[in-house]
Amino acid sequence: MNTKTLISGLIGGIAFFLLGYLIYGMVLMGMMEEHCSQAMKDMSRKEADFVWWALIVSNLLGGYLLALIFSWSNTNSMSSGMSRGAMVGLLMALMMDLQFYSMTTMYSDTTIIWIDAAANVVMCGLVGAIIGWWNGRGAKPAAA
Repeated sequence: MNTKTLISGLIGGIAFFLLGYLIYGMVLMGMMEEHCSQAMKDMSRKEADFVWWALIVSNLLGGYLLALIFSWSNTNSMSSGMSRGAMVGLLMALMMDLQFYSMTTMYSDTTIIWIDAAANVVMCGLVGAIIGWWNGRGAKPAAA
């Protein structure tokens, strides 16, 4: 893994952390709670009890995942980063949410699956745009 990928992964991880707080911690918190089962509400930690190191590492790993995929696919623009990030977010969210729905009682209905998938499309699309922009800095424009 080269330095550019490491730096773009770090930037992506920071963006995931900030956007996750904004999207899940502020905008969607009530709606997500509304569609979770009581068991899920009972086992969820309060913010004061979060295991912060694990949350930070999780976000950094998400940033590095996109950075690595973008390195392999030569993604170096905001637009390609946004579209590829959004697709990765959609597929990952649906994969996880459908597994949770099929094997647990965490979700009280399927609404949360679609809310989470949409939120992930937005969040991963924005993070992808940031990483794509970072990767394309200083690149020479294509000749006309």
